[in-house]
Amino acid sequence: MFRYMLAGALLLLMAVPAGATVYPSGGTNPQAITITLEIPCYTNVQWNNDADKNIVFNNTVGSTGDWYRQTDSTETGLYVDNSGYGKSSQDAYTEGYYESFDGALFWLQSNCNAQMTLTSNGNLLNGTAELPTWYTVALTNNTGCTCHSDCGFINGGVRMSDGDIPLDCEGCYADDANSDNVMELFGGAFYPIQKAFPMESGGNTVYTGNFTAFAEGTIKFQARALRSGISDLAGTYTTTLSVNFVNP
Repeated sequence: MFRYMLAGALLLLMAVPAGATVYPSGGTNPQAITITLEIPCYTNVQWNNDADKNIVFNNTVGSTGDWYRQTDSTETGLYVDNSGYGKSSQDAYTEGYYESFDGALFWLQSNCNAQMTLTSNGNLLNGTAELPTWYTVALTNNTGCTCHSDCGFINGGVRMSDGDIPLDCEGCYADDANSDNVMELFGGAFYPIQKAFPMESGGNTVYTGNFTAFAEGTIKFQARALRSGISDLAGTYTTTLSVNFVNP
């Protein structure tokens, strides 16, 4: 009898905690644990080397020379090998538009939204003599892909493989279809119709373009100039294009 009474008492003691009241201190029961990880905004702009910050027109006729277009009232369109014309961009008698074979390029990576501002210092200038000048902006990305197989610039985490970038696989060209000095960096202009941005003195020489995180790829600049034959005075013509990035 005593064993039965002892067993009953033990069962009663074991049951008591299940019916006990929990008294939380300094909060409620249950309580949530908050877990936080903050990743700071980071935009990496990498120039490859000093040579890639300079665009130089070259004195070559043929496949390795500057591209040529005889007439181009809108500064857009297809530029071709100048072998048939037989004159380089530096020939004293040449007339027409030339796009530099050489380009300035750099690498961009950003885990937050970034804005690019481009400010030109005017046309190519030799003292008081000047040549009408433009530049193009190509966006591509050859990392982790094969040419002509989804190789575009990554914007908003998506590859923008909209067209071809000659010698640089796939991508697209910046445009300003709204003429508001805000570039459409993606989906605007494609080879062979590339938008050329004017650098004329006193003109609309400041443009901005926006990247959406995650952004990664190469931004390539090429220059265009209009030659007018022997009336272009001899000498070295130079200008600059300032490229600046901010996180808006």
